[in-house]
Amino acid sequence: MKSIYLISLFLISFNLQASVWHINWQHSKIGFSIGYMGVSEVDGSFLKYEGSFKYDEATKKLSDVDVKIDTSSIDTTNKKRDNHLVKSEFFDSSKFPFMLFRSDKAIYKEGLSTKLDGYLKIKDIQKLVTLSIDLKGIKTDPWDKNKKTLFLEATTEIDRTDFELLWNKKLDDGSTLLSSKVKILLKIEAFEEGVRPAFSRFYLPTKDIKQNKGELLADIESQKIDKIVTPIDSKKRVTSNIVKETNSDKGMVYTLVFGFIIFVLLIIISIFIQLYLTKLLEKLGFSENLTFIIPSTLIIILLTITAHFVAPYMGYGTHPWQ
Repeated sequence: MKSIYLISLFLISFNLQASVWHINWQHSKIGFSIGYMGVSEVDGSFLKYEGSFKYDEATKKLSDVDVKIDTSSIDTTNKKRDNHLVKSEFFDSSKFPFMLFRSDKAIYKEGLSTKLDGYLKIKDIQKLVTLSIDLKGIKTDPWDKNKKTLFLEATTEIDRTDFELLWNKKLDDGSTLLSSKVKILLKIEAFEEGVRPAFSRFYLPTKDIKQNKGELLADIESQKIDKIVTPIDSKKRVTSNIVKETNSDKGMVYTLVFGFIIFVLLIIISIFIQLYLTKLLEKLGFSENLTFIIPSTLIIILLTITAHFVAPYMGYGTHPWQ
């Protein structure tokens, strides 16, 4: 009875210490390669996915890995081939939009997670696979010492026919166009839950970053280096308070409010433009199709141009966990 109590206490303490980490999809890669014609390989990756896991920095234990991959986001740098891969002969993405991986148990060697057993589900078939894990370590954001990034790599090999990915072609020598074996390589960068990602391109420099930059330039000058890259002219910098403060809670509120206002204004303006141009073209005798196509095209151009100029006030690109 005492031993059961101690084991339970250990498991509870482990779960309390382990923190949740989320995959930063902008800086990660879920890739694969498959043999081609017996002499080469075709490489590819999936562009849309999300995942999380628990990791204890003290014990270096990895657990509760959960990954969801959008099969329609497959990219082999060949659009015609990608269109074939999402059809029923391969992933059948319209029927099975996601593949899933959920860990079962980790295998440790010298205190490190070196293997990870888990269930991979493709289409409606679930198989046990083993990933080889290489924990690269944790790095601190050079601009914010409170932010950390975890890096790891994982590899495995599966037989695609186990998941009914059966399409193939016979070659003249009797061999097949594609191998049944598929190598999988994951290069993962992750951030702790509740913390904005380190090294993020979304947020512009805060005051602390600018101060560190100033100290760095002063240090370079003190070493009497002949050539220094000229800083950007202050007149060319965006001076909006919304941009400067996006790395704070207050800045996030500004960003959301500003984005919502711009969105509403664009909708209202687009409706008025659509109605005005439609009536005008009808009076001028344009066909029904043209009275729809021309205003719609102009509105798309307007939205694109507006988005280009407004983007600097709202951050650069999508937030990594959106």
